[in-house]
Amino acid sequence: MNEFEKSKLIGCGRQDCSDMHSLGPEFRTTHIVHYIIRGSGYYICEGKKYRITAGQSFVIRPFTEIAYYPDRNDPWEYTWIDFTGNNFARFLEKIEFCNDDCVIDYIKQESILPLFNCLCSICEPNNIFRFSDAPESIALSILTIYSELYPIKAPKSKDSIYFESACAIIQSSYHKAELNVNYICEELSISRATLHRCFMNSCGISPGSYFVNYRMERAKELLNHGITVKSTALSCGFSDPLYFSKVFRKTYGISPRE
Repeated sequence: MNEFEKSKLIGCGRQDCSDMHSLGPEFRTTHIVHYIIRGSGYYICEGKKYRITAGQSFVIRPFTEIAYYPDRNDPWEYTWIDFTGNNFARFLEKIEFCNDDCVIDYIKQESILPLFNCLCSICEPNNIFRFSDAPESIALSILTIYSELYPIKAPKSKDSIYFESACAIIQSSYHKAELNVNYICEELSISRATLHRCFMNSCGISPGSYFVNYRMERAKELLNHGITVKSTALSCGFSDPLYFSKVFRKTYGISPRE
């Protein structure tokens, strides 16, 4: 069974609501996606009210009580597609909604409106099958744009969280002489092996190398602003300027004075 047999485009259209056209409250049995071309209005879904403006979209889901109406001072015009079937609906599960699971954030008209317009132009009223699979293909393209522009963000792994936390500690405390790998591990309550794995997986270098590189970058900035070698060393957590110079030369191939 192909995706068109599983899914069906029920309808599409465009509505100028300068006459204050509104809908609901009522229940629908299909999925409907509205894209706001201009103006603004209000969408009520299961008792919760959302203000929707031009460029945004709202989604109606089956058997959910909804209502919507235009802003009296700036009535909206929208275009819409109405569909049923898992192969269409699954695209909605890939979208990062900006408000609950029913409001999609701004999309510029040139990115999506031509597809809505094309779909409306080839579909006769109440008879969308005159052009075989073309309407379904365009509808799938519309849903694909939504899912590609606003993909759901994968949850961060523990390693990623530890890596970002360790980087934050380094960046805020690099000037402290006591800062080292053990210090970071104690702050995060993790082992050296775990910290090492997090850094290797996230940036390809060890935490010690990242730490030294970060200190050297800050040192280079200070030196370029005319700060003395001794003051730069102390500002970057080195109590011994000679050792600082040795690390700097190893990193950049020249002395701090050079």
